[in-house]
Amino acid sequence: MGGYCKKAHKAYAEICRHQHDVSQVTKSYPNDLTWEQWELIADLFPEAKSGGRPRTTAMYAVMNAILYVLCLGCTWRALPGDFPPWSTVYGYFRAWRQDGTLVKGTRQTLPVGESSCRT
Repeated sequence: MGGYCKKAHKAYAEICRHQHDVSQVTKSYPNDLTWEQWELIADLFPEAKSGGRPRTTAMYAVMNAILYVLCLGCTWRALPGDFPPWSTVYGYFRAWRQDGTLVKGTRQTLPVGESSCRT
């Protein structure tokens, strides 16, 4: 696991520890990105904007929540509570869809014709 991923995992675990039940930190879903997949695309996602409040949401968690919605076909508001708030996830989804980040990310991690939706 690269340095960025170790930092991202540590940050995600720390955020979850403060905002969620400790039991929810380890919960995973079949469509979650592996750390190896995340490492391939992590640099494609924009850094937090300078100024203002520091980012408190792990982008790894946001991406996994987006995959959850897209793979299972649920509504944004139906995201399980161990993901970031649905409005946060949808906000990132909308921004990344508009600026092309999602397209770059999926092309980078998935071979042509393969789906990240595992059931």
